[in-house]
Amino acid sequence: MITTVLDGLIQLAADDCEVVYSRGANVIDLVPDPAGEFYSDGQPRPKIGVSAAVDQAMIDEAVANAPQSDLIVAVVGDVVQLVGETCSTATLELLGGQNALLDAFAAVSERNRQVDGHRAHQLQAAGVARLPQLRRRVRVVRAPCGEWAAAV
Repeated sequence: MITTVLDGLIQLAADDCEVVYSRGANVIDLVPDPAGEFYSDGQPRPKIGVSAAVDQAMIDEAVANAPQSDLIVAVVGDVVQLVGETCSTATLELLGGQNALLDAFAAVSERNRQVDGHRAHQLQAAGVARLPQLRRRVRVVRAPCGEWAAAV
């Protein structure tokens, strides 16, 4: 019973506004536990999550939509398999292809800024202060509508 970021954008978009979605990157792959398929009592072991490989085709699809867009909204972070007591991690680094996706969007934003300085794309980033890899890529600015935005 939640509204996803995509659903929220679609609901809030004006009738003449098109919201385009591309997955962009996988976060984890679920693989068999190296300790075996079953526990000693015969119960099945759950699969474990490992960082997904960068999928360049997914990044390319997302980046292809960016130049004709007025705004890039990149939603990054964890997936449900990484949330909870038994899934704690020692780092806040993004997993899977998320860093490569953000780098690709930053490059699109920089190219557009050089070509059309008054209409630079913005990369919206929630939690910039908490994720060191995002702080390297974005700077927080005050948007004309009064809301905070993060510009690449």
